[in-house]
Amino acid sequence: MKQRPHPSSSSGPGARIREARLEAGLTQEQLAGNELTKALVSHIELGRTRPSARSLQIISQRLGRDASYLLGKAAANKAQLLELHERAAEAASAQQDWVAVLQHTRAALRTADRRASVKILRLTAEAEAALGHREKAYGLARRALSQVRDGPREIGEIVRLYLIRANGYFDGRRLAAGAEELERAFELAQKHGLSDPALLARLDVNLGTAYRRLGLAGQARSAYARGLGNARRVDALRLAGRAYQGLAAAHYDAGELQASIDQYQRARDLFERAADAEWELNALRSMAEVHLELGQVKEARSLAERTLSRGADLGETHQPAIAKIVLGRIALKEGRTELALRFAQEAERVLSKAGDTIQQADAVRLAADIHHDEGKWSSSDRLYKKALRLLERSSRPAWARAASAYADRLYQRGHLKKAYELLASTRTPTAEPRLHARPRASRRQPRDRRGP
Repeated sequence: MKQRPHPSSSSGPGARIREARLEAGLTQEQLAGNELTKALVSHIELGRTRPSARSLQIISQRLGRDASYLLGKAAANKAQLLELHERAAEAASAQQDWVAVLQHTRAALRTADRRASVKILRLTAEAEAALGHREKAYGLARRALSQVRDGPREIGEIVRLYLIRANGYFDGRRLAAGAEELERAFELAQKHGLSDPALLARLDVNLGTAYRRLGLAGQARSAYARGLGNARRVDALRLAGRAYQGLAAAHYDAGELQASIDQYQRARDLFERAADAEWELNALRSMAEVHLELGQVKEARSLAERTLSRGADLGETHQPAIAKIVLGRIALKEGRTELALRFAQEAERVLSKAGDTIQQADAVRLAADIHHDEGKWSSSDRLYKKALRLLERSSRPAWARAASAYADRLYQRGHLKKAYELLASTRTPTAEPRLHARPRASRRQPRDRRGP
């Protein structure tokens, strides 16, 4: 039997693709699939057409071979190889396969002679951030911004890089610094006419969340409303759901509880349509909290138990842990203090591990309330102070709510002076610098000497 030459002896990518296809037992039509045509595959194999980066990516994935292997000697064309890795990294990013993103971007960085493309650096930074490597992500974003030009052609990349930097600051609990990064991005997007509605929606939702955590309710609502409008333009269900979620939280901060429930319900419906189980759980749990605050115990219990059940099916622990706080408060109302304390302790363990200081503080507050009702005031004071410390740099509105609740407990015990002093502190401006109501140009350059 005549043996086929090994692919390594083939003279070009077409011959190597043909050999790999035959080894895989595929016809040209099977290799083409729905994305390519049989004629195109034939022309590539015969050397009449060079495969584009997109075609090479599809073929390499279908054959289970590395693209550089299929290119062979043609791999010396670094520009084509860079484009190939960039496309593959983008595809992996869309699937949130962060490990695959890093495999492709690192290969691209090895291929680049001196300066990698801004997009490659940005994709690497996004993946590092998603994997929890905040310092690496910040450094990559800083490097990319140092070599990108301020102009309409690059504005999309610039905005994405500022989003990465802002989230790095938020992770480090530097809320005002993160909000300033988002404001710079917003100002540049307006200046250069950014026309990507999905990216604008993402920016607006993040900016709304930053404003809300700083206690700037009016700005938060405006940003969320803009985000909702932009998300609707492209039927971006997840982003629209997050905008509704933000508006619901803003209504809650203003004491408009029924309006908050209505917005959470809209958010939940969109997350369900988008098959986004994590955010759907978030909306369910949030509705449970607001129903409880309205005194609607039956509805609150039902929603919290649905969150626990759905979370168990999905293997998700974060939102169910917060739902346990709701169930713990219901148990406390019913006089079942032992069960309530168990819920509080279980929730705090999970939330502490997850780094969710705002909800962890709520679990600590629940334990403080239990000890207060049992007359263990020393333990209650210690836990309330712990909750306030957790919230001090995380969320001004949440800190104010916790401080008001603690002041009420102090008042009940007859500590009037301490109660009034604590209430007065909730009305003073936050230690974080207030940001301007409408983003405007800033002459001050970002301080890059330190990371977030």
